[in-house]
Amino acid sequence: MQTVSIILDENTYARLLKTATRNGVSVEECMAEAVSEYIENNEDCRRADLSTVNAAERAFFFGAGE
Repeated sequence: MQTVSIILDENTYARLLKTATRNGVSVEECMAEAVSEYIENNEDCRRADLSTVNAAERAFFFGAGE
């Protein structure tokens, strides 16, 4: 594991603390889950973007002979 420090404004930290408390986890666990979900969502968007580009390229090349 790596240690990462972040700076949050008071409102964001209060919301994070409330969420962590509501779910019965520490702020650190809540942050680790949030970062993991952010990375996963980002990777999913990237895969979707690449898929869209590949589909557009295929359409271009297959339609070029028409």
